[in-house]
Amino acid sequence: MSYIKLFTMKLMKWFFEVNVLLIGLIGRIIFPFKFSLFFQFFFSKIYTNWIASQFLEFGRGSYVKFRINLVGENCIKVGENVKIGKRSTLSAWEKHGNYEYSPEVKIGNNVEIGDDAHISSSNKIVIGDNVLIGKNVTIIDNSHGKTDLESLKLPPSKRRIYSSGPIFIERNVWIGDKATILANVTIGENSIIGANAVVTHDIPPNCIVGGVPAKIIKYINK
Repeated sequence: MSYIKLFTMKLMKWFFEVNVLLIGLIGRIIFPFKFSLFFQFFFSKIYTNWIASQFLEFGRGSYVKFRINLVGENCIKVGENVKIGKRSTLSAWEKHGNYEYSPEVKIGNNVEIGDDAHISSSNKIVIGDNVLIGKNVTIIDNSHGKTDLESLKLPPSKRRIYSSGPIFIERNVWIGDKATILANVTIGENSIIGANAVVTHDIPPNCIVGGVPAKIIKYINK
């Protein structure tokens, strides 16, 4: 690369950064910070109206923060008054490599999904009404291949997606930040999943769990 071209690129980058900085400073003087929150909300409303038609179902009053990542959105049902956090990923894998699947993702009413959540299905994921999901939560019913010698000979990205079972999260469940819910699991209603927990087996209703793998800490009897 010539010195002239390199100098021109650096000059353009500097010019762009200075202009962005000036726009930010001017905006801070003219508009209070709360106005920027209103702008984010307004922009996300526009984004929601644009993206809603991509889903199999999208209920009234539901809201998507700008922006999220979608795969197989025609297999995803979203109930009413659902809030989906920014940078979240919702995946329903109808096809991966040369293999086809029949995924189903169903999100109930009044569900709140925190920022950077990752929900991925090649089987079935059902999230009940009133579930609260924290930030950076992973809910995934599949993995790249089985843990057998034949699968391990292939690069992970080339292995056939495998699911050991669906995931059912019943109503009123609260899932803490950075928790992971794995395949073939049912979480009973009203239960609380602690932050950073990894759920590998069924959780009964009305209890608090935590740890890796998640274990029952307390039953909520009253």
